[in-house]
Amino acid sequence: KHLAQLKSLIDSIDPILVSDHLSWSENGGHYFNDLLPLPYTEEALNVFTRNVNEVQEYLQREILIENPSSYVKFQHSTISEW
Repeated sequence: KHLAQLKSLIDSIDPILVSDHLSWSENGGHYFNDLLPLPYTEEALNVFTRNVNEVQEYLQREILIENPSSYVKFQHSTISEW
């Protein structure tokens, strides 16, 4: 539903660029009013790239990804931020 609404908005105003945050805000049907950080792991990277590809295909355009939230560091992160 969210992507359909986003696509409708993009199609109606035809912006030069479209961007979104690299974060998450939902878990198990519960939505959080925050841009929550991701762990820096290969698994998270794979999910992120798959999701970006799916969104770009659905929107039929490239999207920009904004800097990730990084106000906490996950103990199980295996990739450095820098």
